[in-house]
Amino acid sequence: MIRHLLILLVVLFAINIPAVCQDKVAVKTNLLYGIPSLTPNLGIEFGLGQKTSFEVFGSYNAWNVKGSEINNQKLAHWFVGPEFRYWFCERFNGHFTGIHGLYGEYNISGHDIPVFFNGKIHKEYRYQGNMIGVGISYGYEMILSKRFNLEFEIGAGYNYLKYDQFECKKCGDKLSSEVENYFGPTKAAITLIYLIK
Repeated sequence: MIRHLLILLVVLFAINIPAVCQDKVAVKTNLLYGIPSLTPNLGIEFGLGQKTSFEVFGSYNAWNVKGSEINNQKLAHWFVGPEFRYWFCERFNGHFTGIHGLYGEYNISGHDIPVFFNGKIHKEYRYQGNMIGVGISYGYEMILSKRFNLEFEIGAGYNYLKYDQFECKKCGDKLSSEVENYFGPTKAAITLIYLIK
């Protein structure tokens, strides 16, 4: 139910972009996240006022990391994250702070994951579940050319994670159902941006 509501909200925002945005719209991808995890990700950000903007970011990874069906090593997931930003100088230039949200589902095996799960994710098992969270962020965006910018951002906050742990990476019985309350880093980005308007 939550997933359908979030998808509906993202679609409604996307439909209304021309009506609410002012003079700039940006399309972006997080290189720090996408390249190491081989996860396609895309965001859109539009101006709301002289010093405010709204961003919706999403990612999707549905394949095994090494392409092997035998070891089932994967970071399969999808996430969507909205963020409201306040810019200290002007939109799409300089320092900003933001409030962001996050919702997603994941299926992880063959990896040790130290963050988000308080060090409880081990590569010998498979974990499947969902997460929802909120946080605050700080960033800086620099102009590279008329159409391209580069952005650096970090964030921290809270994530609620609910997941099932399975006996082995590929097959196996369910061992437990867990809930984690995570406080700590929730966002790290080096983002390449293309300005449409």
